[in-house]
Amino acid sequence: LVCHGKPEDVLAPLPAGSLVVCQSEPVSPEQTDVEDKVEEVLSKTHGELWRKWGAMGLYHRKDLPFAVNGGPGNYTELCLTVGWEDLWRSPGRTADAARI
Repeated sequence: LVCHGKPEDVLAPLPAGSLVVCQSEPVSPEQTDVEDKVEEVLSKTHGELWRKWGAMGLYHRKDLPFAVNGGPGNYTELCLTVGWEDLWRSPGRTADAARI
């Protein structure tokens, strides 16, 4: 199924009690805001949003240098936390980069 639009609008008309599984690894407030809106819309019809780790990341959650629920709040913080020189322009890593 392919849909176009805001997730909270596209998923709102699902049948009551629907389960949506989200491949979760949001790093930015914008991503977590979308998940929260989807969860709110689904809850109105007794639906549910499950957030599952793994589909979008390059690292296993046990290998991250931070707790999954206490990770960086944006891409710049992520870059600094794992020691990338420049998240957008270079694959280089700093001398003190986290070993992941």
